[in-house]
Amino acid sequence: MILSRGLQKLLVNRKTLYLDRGKLPAFKGREGFVPFVVPLNNSQSVHGNLLIDRTLSSPIQVVNWEKTPVSEAYIEKAIKLAWEARYKYSELCDASDSSTAFRLVNSSSDRLPAISIDVYGKYGAIHLYSQFWNIYKGFIAKQLIQNRFSKLIEGVYLIDHTRSTPRHPLPCPTPVHYNARSHCIAGRSASKNVTVVQEHGIKYKIRLDNGPALGLYLDQRQNRYKILNLLRDLPDNPGNAPKSLLNAFCFTGSFSLIVAKTLNAFTTNIDASSFAIHWVKENFMLNEIELANHEFRIDDVFQALVKLNREKRSFNLIVLDPPTVSHVRLRTGQKTVFSTSENYSDLIALAAPLTATNGYLVAFVNTHKLDKERWQSAIQEGLVAARQKVKTELEEEMHTNMRHTMRKRGVKVKYRQRALKRIKFEINSRDMENMFKFEWIDYWTQDARDFPWIEDQLKYLHGIVLKRITPFDVKIKPPKMPNFPVNAYHTSKQSRIKNLQLRERQMQTKNQV
Repeated sequence: MILSRGLQKLLVNRKTLYLDRGKLPAFKGREGFVPFVVPLNNSQSVHGNLLIDRTLSSPIQVVNWEKTPVSEAYIEKAIKLAWEARYKYSELCDASDSSTAFRLVNSSSDRLPAISIDVYGKYGAIHLYSQFWNIYKGFIAKQLIQNRFSKLIEGVYLIDHTRSTPRHPLPCPTPVHYNARSHCIAGRSASKNVTVVQEHGIKYKIRLDNGPALGLYLDQRQNRYKILNLLRDLPDNPGNAPKSLLNAFCFTGSFSLIVAKTLNAFTTNIDASSFAIHWVKENFMLNEIELANHEFRIDDVFQALVKLNREKRSFNLIVLDPPTVSHVRLRTGQKTVFSTSENYSDLIALAAPLTATNGYLVAFVNTHKLDKERWQSAIQEGLVAARQKVKTELEEEMHTNMRHTMRKRGVKVKYRQRALKRIKFEINSRDMENMFKFEWIDYWTQDARDFPWIEDQLKYLHGIVLKRITPFDVKIKPPKMPNFPVNAYHTSKQSRIKNLQLRERQMQTKNQV
């Protein structure tokens, strides 16, 4: 297929991997695997293949820049390259790692867009996101249980994420709910469709029939180890108190498990799903971790963060790994749709004040629809909102204390108002940015992308590490009580009598001396 000049400019540099929905009319209704040709000035051409599926959030995806069409031979070669790149993660290669789970094929990173393959111990899981891969699913499953994988994989499960209607572009009015079907399509199935795997020596319970979420997101493999190192390198808490981790949107608690087992850290796990919290507890018991030493909350994450702020809690490390779209209740209590591309700043505004001195705030986003610059801007907006929130709370606290002091001294109302204005002026003159400051430490992407042609836009999982470099308890000393004029104080008959009695006692004591 010969493309228009506009599309040719996008594809000729071999860096554009996704095209938005607005480019669909140029393909005149064609769908499936579509070959394309981009002619060059020197009588040469750039050939490639596209996957066009209107049900995907990115309906046009580049498969490759080769003349070779998508076929069984092409798929076999792509899986072979992926295996050679990630063989080091399998237990057949290195048993010392104590890991039996890893991602074998990661969508466009391995030139197989809209499909991923995970390995959970003796079982493979094929995630299918486009209906046009259906004709090859049997062949892919056969490849996994034969040849080089025969000693590793005994059964293959298919998780069907395909949709019959187009996905809503984010932000959408309501989340699109669907049930990703999961069942065994090759080899033998697991007992009760449950298996146990290890990663970095930590055991995880995997439910192979649990639709899209089987129990462990393997693209976070190295990031879990980085979280462990961040918490390990922090100085000890005063009084040898255990280090603490807040795991928001915890799902099965993978970030909590590795620090609880290795560092004996205290973890707080929050998820709106009671089934997820039950799954977290099962994983804790599987690793022989005492449940009584950890906190589990079945609650909306936004509401839980509001409650933790009211409780004046603080954590050495906070992990935010929200779903791309979900129903939440904001700080006002209003139920709405949360999307990482539109509402991430609200999440940061609530989580940032909970970060302890020299602690870390690690935020993840799991979509290529939100580029790095927009996401960093959203995080910065959240930090500004958090700073304003701290400032407002300080002002309210100082106003309350000053009102109580002036009422106790009997200061008239008009002089109270002058003192409160002075407090507000003093708080506004403080440099809150330096009193509540985060430093950008690191930028993470998903691991195991071992191909030199991979671009940043393929790394749909991104993480930003922030470090709080100012004290958590920001205390501003209230201004000294002003020297009010004599008529600023209320006088009463009772107070005059008390003053006279005090003077008489003083005179008597003086005369006796």
